[in-house]
Amino acid sequence: ERVINHAAGSHGVSGIFMKYDISSLMVKVTEQHMPLWQFLVRLCGIVGGIFSTTGDSSRIFLSSHFSVESC
Repeated sequence: ERVINHAAGSHGVSGIFMKYDISSLMVKVTEQHMPLWQFLVRLCGIVGGIFSTTGDSSRIFLSSHFSVESC
């Protein structure tokens, strides 16, 4: 809300005015290192997720564990 007084030289402009107060925001950046075992567990999870979503894991599993012989 803005008071307009033409006698005092205050002229209004039509529009929507927004005022932001961002002085209370602060960004804190910290760096944390991950242990090697945690990295390897996450890497195995990613590789397992890729195999399970592509559908190729069933062919790889079946071909590596079972052999079909003809009589």
